[in-house]
This record gives sequence, C-alpha cells and structure tokens, in this order.
Amino acid sequence: MRIDVVCAGHPPALLIERGDVRALGHHGPLLGAVASPRWERVRADIPAGAILVLYTDGVLDATGHGRERFGEQRLAGALAGATDAQDAITRIDRALERFRLGRQADDTAVLAIEHLP
Repeated sequence: MRIDVVCAGHPPALLIERGDVRALGHHGPLLGAVASPRWERVRADIPAGAILVLYTDGVLDATGHGRERFGEQRLAGALAGATDAQDAITRIDRALERFRLGRQADDTAVLAIEHLP
C-alpha cells in the first residue's frame, strides 16, 4: 500500500515496522492559518503488517512532573515493539496515564491503522 502524508499543523505520522518506529512527514503550517501555505508531501510504502499512527499534538504536549512534556522520544519509546493497531493505542494510553499529572489541558487523539496481510 502506498500513501501520501501531508502535515497541516499536526505532528508527523509514525510508522511501525517490525517493532521499529520512524516518523513520516514534515511539520507544516496549520491548515487555514496562512494565506499562501506550502506543505511538503511525503510518499511512503506501507508494507503488510506495518502500523501507521496519527496523533494530535496534545499527546506530545501532555505534562508530567516538573511540567516536563511527554514528547516525541517518549511516544516512540512507548510504540517500539507494538504488534498491531490496538496494541499501539493501548501502549500510548498506558504511557500517558503513567506520565501525566492532573487533567490534560489539550486534546489527545490517536488513530492507528494496520495494513493487514
């Protein structure tokens, strides 16, 4: 399966292949916020068994002790080794629950898509 990824204000998608996590896409201007926006399209092949994870910046911006952000490194660490789409979502949910302090100030949404063989 081949996809095109364009980030219009959201963070890059994450692709999990055989447990390894890599980013797809480049940060771009928020859709509707710039008069003449330019976005970079990234084309990627998604092999059977791979998982594509889309998420809002609220996941990265979740705060923990000392107002530290959850961030990209923790997200990738939580997803490393994920075996399917449900496992990816469960791993993010559990990692955020362990990390967060208090109520979340920003939206937190995650979509995981698995390319079935």
